[in-house]
Amino acid sequence: MATMERSYVIDLAVPKEDFDAACAAYGVLFGIDSVHTGAVHDLTGQIDMRHFPVGGLNAFGVMTVLRGPGELLPGEEERHGTGSMLDFLRVHPEGGIYLLGHLVDDIEGYLRKLKSEGIPMATEKPSPYPDGRLIITDKVVGADWEFAQHRGAEVTGDWNGLRAEASGAGIERAYRVDVAVRDLDAAIDSVRKMTGREPGPRAALDDGGALRGVDFPIGGLRALGLVTPAGAASGGLSRAVTDHLDRYGEGPAIMGFHVQDLADTHARVEKVGAAMGYAQDQQSGEGSTNITSPVHGVVFQFTEPLSS
Repeated sequence: MATMERSYVIDLAVPKEDFDAACAAYGVLFGIDSVHTGAVHDLTGQIDMRHFPVGGLNAFGVMTVLRGPGELLPGEEERHGTGSMLDFLRVHPEGGIYLLGHLVDDIEGYLRKLKSEGIPMATEKPSPYPDGRLIITDKVVGADWEFAQHRGAEVTGDWNGLRAEASGAGIERAYRVDVAVRDLDAAIDSVRKMTGREPGPRAALDDGGALRGVDFPIGGLRALGLVTPAGAASGGLSRAVTDHLDRYGEGPAIMGFHVQDLADTHARVEKVGAAMGYAQDQQSGEGSTNITSPVHGVVFQFTEPLSS
């Protein structure tokens, strides 16, 4: 039976006029140079992208649409994802987390599994790309879900090598993403069907009971969280989740990273013109944590672990 192995990429979509600024801002936040993957992964000229080797995941990506469906040249076909990304940016004009990507061991088998579970698919067969083959769902809990089978372990090895070379990195690794949902039970059912995993107790802050949710152990990331308001917002996470639902509806709202030094992270956040705007330092089970104001549409949860 086909199985999901782990999460390997999270992609952010931004308007094309903000692409360079977003890449520069995340380079400062992470202390890691990005890799220009657009020239390799999209030869149509419709999409550009850069990816950061952040650890845990293979990469955190920044993507933009260069030419939309109404701007294609004669003879061009729309690259899959162009229309979906444009639709996303109409709702999220500042940008936001657009796609959650996962590795599987059998791409054809996984496609059959998703279809048998009634998951709506944007691709009807695996599509080849330089690293292997992939399939993508329609929007589920506000995100496109990509499942890929890579051509070999060297793909992950290359990204791990790039991460190891990033001597100035201010982050240790990506460790979680939290998805804001309105109907927790329905979201749990959808994610269970897509990932084949069972949810466990939520490990992150619940802001004194203002949130309720679950964590799916997903690999690569330590957890994919589903979270919904359970009362009046009272702290960083609950305000971020409530704001996301009010402005955009369901979808990935918060990206979590382990950092080496929160004081250094504060300075990096201020350098890109953002702020630790949702909360002061709080203690979670992971360690001391803080929540940023949105940076090109993404709220970050930076956590200095209790122990490395």
